[in-house]
Amino acid sequence: MTNFGISSILVRAFLSFGVLFAIYNSSGYSYFHWIVSGFGESSAGEGFVLLMIKLSVGLFLLAVVLTFASIVYHGVGIAGIALLLLLTAPVTTAFGYYFIDTWGFATVLFTGGGIFFTMGLVYSNLRYRLSGQVQPASNNSPRAQL
Repeated sequence: MTNFGISSILVRAFLSFGVLFAIYNSSGYSYFHWIVSGFGESSAGEGFVLLMIKLSVGLFLLAVVLTFASIVYHGVGIAGIALLLLLTAPVTTAFGYYFIDTWGFATVLFTGGGIFFTMGLVYSNLRYRLSGQVQPASNNSPRAQL
């Protein structure tokens, strides 16, 4: 069993914020901006290929966000999600109060989402490490597959 330390928390934070800000950020280099940029001066064949690439990247980002949501849901449950939202809301509000003019509303919301996912992923992992349980979503024993 590996140790759980500050590096584990930072990895989860970088993953959470990285995925969310890959979907949208105010710099103009995000999946959202890539989608709304259109196809440029490409032919019909090139446009179709580019559409399929954009769709594939979007489905990948959706799968990662849904995986994060599933891990948080299975790790903390409905009551834990409510508690995480109560913990995340004041921090997001504080960020909004100080940074809404420079960051924009969407970036503040995505920052709150990153904090939510980070806390949920960290708590989920710590809970199962401290209790010694197997995570329900990852029980892949041969007996469970019968």
